[in-house]
Amino acid sequence: MFLYVDESGHTGSELFDANQPILYYGVTSSDVNLDVLAEERLVPLRKRLGVDRLHAAQLGVGRLVTIADELVS
Repeated sequence: MFLYVDESGHTGSELFDANQPILYYGVTSSDVNLDVLAEERLVPLRKRLGVDRLHAAQLGVGRLVTIADELVS
């Protein structure tokens, strides 16, 4: 079983920031390792963007929208 967890915002060291009063977590579970399954599709996207990982905090919305269609297809 593989579990993938993400928080609702990028709080970092400011976990108790008054601008983010509620903390949410999203969880996806899978019987297969989604990292391995998606690797073939993600490598070209990471290479094109010049990053080691696809993360909104690093890329920002402007760069994410350039690959959004490829992520959902």
